Amino acid sequence: MNRRPLVKRTTPDPRQVRAERWAAYAAGGPKKAQLTPLESRSNWTPFLVGGFLLLQMTALLAALLILLPAEPPLPQPVTLSTATATPTIPPQPLLPPSPTPLPVQVGLPTLPPPVEPALPPPTYTPQPVLPTPVPPTALHLRGVEITQGIQVFNEPELPNCSLDPAQQTHIFCNNSIPLVAGRHTLVRVYPACAGPCPSADILVRLRLLKDGQEQANLTRILPTATLQRLTQLPLTDRRLSLENSVNFDFFPAPAWMAGPITFLLEAIPQGEMSQPAALTLTKEFATRKPLRVAYLPIEYQGVRPPELAGLDYWLLRMYPVPNVEYYHLPVPDLIWEGELSKGEVLRQLLHTYWLYTQSQPPETWPDQLFGWLPQEFYNGGASDPAWCGNCAGPHSSRVAFGGLRPEQDIGGPRVLVHEIAHNLGAQHAWSPTQREDAACFKTEGADIWVDPTWPYLQTPHTQEVGLDLYSNPPIVYPASAYDVMAYCARPWISPHTYRKIFNSPILQPDAAAPLPLTSLQPSGGTSQSGVLLVSAMINPDGAVSAPEIIRLEGSSFASTGLNPPPGDDYCLDVQTGDGGTLAHHCFDIGFTDIETGLPTTDPSPFFFTLTGVDPHAAAKITVSKNETPLLTVTPSNHAPRVTVISPNGGETLAGPQIIAWEGDDADGDPLSYDLLFSADGGQSWLPLAARLGQTSYTLDTGQLPVTHEGLIRIIATDGFNTTVDESDTPFSIDLSCDGLSECGAPDGDVTPPAPTPLPPNGLSLQGPTTIQVGQTFEISVVARQIPEPGLFGLQFKLRFDPTLVRVDNLRLHPDLSLIAEQSIENDKGQISVMASRQGQALNLTGDLTLATLTCTTLAEGQLDLVVNEVIAGARSGTPLDLPLTPGLLLHISNN
Repeated sequence: MNRRPLVKRTTPDPRQVRAERWAAYAAGGPKKAQLTPLESRSNWTPFLVGGFLLLQMTALLAALLILLPAEPPLPQPVTLSTATATPTIPPQPLLPPSPTPLPVQVGLPTLPPPVEPALPPPTYTPQPVLPTPVPPTALHLRGVEITQGIQVFNEPELPNCSLDPAQQTHIFCNNSIPLVAGRHTLVRVYPACAGPCPSADILVRLRLLKDGQEQANLTRILPTATLQRLTQLPLTDRRLSLENSVNFDFFPAPAWMAGPITFLLEAIPQGEMSQPAALTLTKEFATRKPLRVAYLPIEYQGVRPPELAGLDYWLLRMYPVPNVEYYHLPVPDLIWEGELSKGEVLRQLLHTYWLYTQSQPPETWPDQLFGWLPQEFYNGGASDPAWCGNCAGPHSSRVAFGGLRPEQDIGGPRVLVHEIAHNLGAQHAWSPTQREDAACFKTEGADIWVDPTWPYLQTPHTQEVGLDLYSNPPIVYPASAYDVMAYCARPWISPHTYRKIFNSPILQPDAAAPLPLTSLQPSGGTSQSGVLLVSAMINPDGAVSAPEIIRLEGSSFASTGLNPPPGDDYCLDVQTGDGGTLAHHCFDIGFTDIETGLPTTDPSPFFFTLTGVDPHAAAKITVSKNETPLLTVTPSNHAPRVTVISPNGGETLAGPQIIAWEGDDADGDPLSYDLLFSADGGQSWLPLAARLGQTSYTLDTGQLPVTHEGLIRIIATDGFNTTVDESDTPFSIDLSCDGLSECGAPDGDVTPPAPTPLPPNGLSLQGPTTIQVGQTFEISVVARQIPEPGLFGLQFKLRFDPTLVRVDNLRLHPDLSLIAEQSIENDKGQISVMASRQGQALNLTGDLTLATLTCTTLAEGQLDLVVNEVIAGARSGTPLDLPLTPGLLLHISNN
């Protein structure tokens, strides 16, 4: 029997079988694979070995799944916070990618494909891998401070902060102090770390939006080391130095920064995945008119106060106004005779103010007239606020005076700012005595009338950090600085005082010219018009002094708003001869000193200028109190006579001259005289002296403009009746002459030079031709007879010798409100102007004073001033031909 040879049966290694099976599963093979037959069940060893391998493979697979990196989350875009928060969508988790197939173990034999169905693999549910969480931002903005001189900024807000701007405690709210269009502005940003500071530098961005349109996009870099240092500082310390904040300056403020402006702020760490810290504020930039302050030196007992430059700087740096014009009223200095009395000085200044405004265009009227007295005779100051009905004064809010002390600390500048602030609505701050605080000068036992709404309990300090943005570099005043309305040195201005001045009616944009404070009740039965001035002094006992009454006919008289506000105590009635009423007005008279709040025994003045009435119809004037007449005045039988003697026409004047006239009254009444001068043949008049009792006056013609059309006018009044006389023909003022002996005497021995003819239209310089070293004077750039289509834009340059003259101020025509350039370069001796009208405003035609310069002579010599590089045009771009007249030659001498 044939027998086949024995074949040895090979039993598959169960470890390799299971390894191949799990490798197939891991490689994504079919869900059911063939199962290779195993050994008899009675053999447990293969099963134990296979189970051990299964555990190893499972652990290895789990480790690989854990170690495989998840795909990082997509970065989210950086969004800029606005007033309405933008919702942020959180990132979604991403599934991990499929694991890499496991390699087959090395050394195991390769087996044929399995033929039996495989067991189902173990179920694996992949878990979402969350992105690494972004740590909370380590930045925040402690706040932003938008300031133009003083700003409230507290952290946290004070408990008594009221969000209602009408409430007194609103001044304690963050960034609550109002802002003014056209004023220097500084934005201070205070970033800080909320936790660990970022490792990279910080980008601070400021975007400014107006009406939804971006107007500025500015950035600053803050080093992280600096941020770490600043985070440790209290906010009060950070505000004391501009190096402790991120600053965005607008010096000067752009024209678009008016109305509501939105400030969008971000602090963004550079190179780090972190959302920026953001803050949004919307602030209103209100329109306020520039403040015009004219000053008038008052000579007393032969002493004239000094000329101090830069006093307007103190007004500009503290007041909430876009600009300050401070200039010598273009009239001779006031010479005071008799005793100094607050009421009389205020009345004299108000009388001068009224005379000046009668024939001047409203845009040239000053908002304030300030009289400077020598410090040797007057220490302190006095004001005339309309808001204080029980204060002594005529209550005009237009005049003030003070002693001019040269100290820059508590001297003239502080007096000027303090007294004008009273007229603009500010009252006194609380002040300690000199014993309580050596920096204050209230004497022991003295009184000061403190503002009843002063919100800072028994402290004169400003409470907030002040900034003088008009210095270079800006000066920081600590919160311990004294309010300018306190009786202390080194002053600044508090939020309370700042807001009082901001709300002044005089600074409102619709107050381009002084408006009447009250409406009188004129009679409709008169056909003529003119002005009736009534002024007198009332004593505390009710006695009324003899009034000064001026009756002038004509329709050109301006209502300058000098009448006192309505009151109850006293009444002024003006009646016709048949008992009809021309005017009726009731008012208050006060006998309280505004500085101390104590009663005063000095008389108090009242001052009325009644326009739109027939002055010669006035037959009876009555002043009464509580319907009881105190004074009744009727005209005397004869009007005074007055005649100008010299100059009466044909003369040429230079240097000191005597103005002489004759006056008498048939009734024997004492006469009072007002002296006026015209440089344009009687079209406008400037007061030379007011309320004179004599019939001559010595005049320094160096304080008058050069002219060949000069006239003198004398107004004489007997207390009711008024008479006026003028020079018969024009005379000349030529400052190049030493006197009448060299320039031609009045008898006509030498014919005065004929006036230089001006072109029918053109650009010229007007001003004095001879002046002394150290004197301040004005030069005007004048355009004559601008033809149609008129002037819309203008640019020019004016060059001068800076060793001979210094230009202190440049004022442009108010209708050229869009100013591209307005610069004074005293080091180079050059003035540059580029300005135009705005919007659809009409072009300018006729005679215009385009610019006025306030100058001070520095040395002896001849100064030749010439305007050049002139470009003028209409709105459409059409060029205008403005011929240039010869320049102005100025002779500067030491005598």
